[in-house]
Amino acid sequence: MEFEIKYEDYFENEIDFNFINSIEKYVKVYYKNGLIKKKEEYLNEKITHLIYYLDETENPENVVKENFEISSVEIIEVEKIGEYFKRTHRDYDAGIKNENDSFSVIDKNNREIYYSSIIGGEEETNKYFYDKNGKKIYTFWYYSKGTVSSIDTLNPKHFGYINEFKQSFTAEEFMNLPDVDWENMKYYHHAEPIIPE
Repeated sequence: MEFEIKYEDYFENEIDFNFINSIEKYVKVYYKNGLIKKKEEYLNEKITHLIYYLDETENPENVVKENFEISSVEIIEVEKIGEYFKRTHRDYDAGIKNENDSFSVIDKNNREIYYSSIIGGEEETNKYFYDKNGKKIYTFWYYSKGTVSSIDTLNPKHFGYINEFKQSFTAEEFMNLPDVDWENMKYYHHAEPIIPE
């Protein structure tokens, strides 16, 4: 199998191969036909975590067995839904699947718009809103019943409302901001649906 290999820092910024020897942590990214196939995370030149993008012909248990020397393996299965991609994440520690499953939805611009995980039986859900330039400006947090609990903002227009003590808005505060058109943000009103209508 032919791969194109690139390197990233832990913040997913591409770095030059010659630079990896001078840093403690880096990620080796394998591309197949222009798409990410797997990511190997290294710490002090030792692989510590594998993220593997499974295709429909592969079995997750075989991937885990083939990579038994890596203690932490994350398998991601991708399903196309219209213009969106649903990614299901499953984690394996020392070859044993843990109970914490999650999934995310990626839009046609390769931006994550939805993320949900179950950790210790508790569901945590986020939706993300981007401005016209593709910059993430809002993170919506949802209670287990699916209603908005709070909204984190990176919108510069809202910096006058937040400070070191207030980092987010309640749903009611957010709806009442003068530059927010809550009525036209229906996708964000509840945790469901996972795909915008």
